[in-house]
Amino acid sequence: MKNYVWHPDDPASGDVRTHGIYSFRDVVRSREEYLFYVGNGPLLFGRVKIWGEVVEHEWGYRSQFGKVVSLDYGDPELLDKFRKIYRVNRVPACEPSARKPER
Repeated sequence: MKNYVWHPDDPASGDVRTHGIYSFRDVVRSREEYLFYVGNGPLLFGRVKIWGEVVEHEWGYRSQFGKVVSLDYGDPELLDKFRKIYRVNRVPACEPSARKPER
């Protein structure tokens, strides 16, 4: 939906009879793979969790609610910016690779 603001701390929502939250079944990594024209603006691709009323379609779903789970493809600067905004794709502090080396 044009001009919809997806607030980071709230799930996106919509009435599945009129618009809803659209998601694809298969991974989409580029504008060429995205099947609908969305203009010339930048796009980011990732995964969403969907729930509530869900309508299944040939290529994916339209759901009542959705939440960003990860941002995986797109402009690197925008990925970094929006990963911080939505707090996704972060390495948990408890993983060894995230710890500072011991001296």
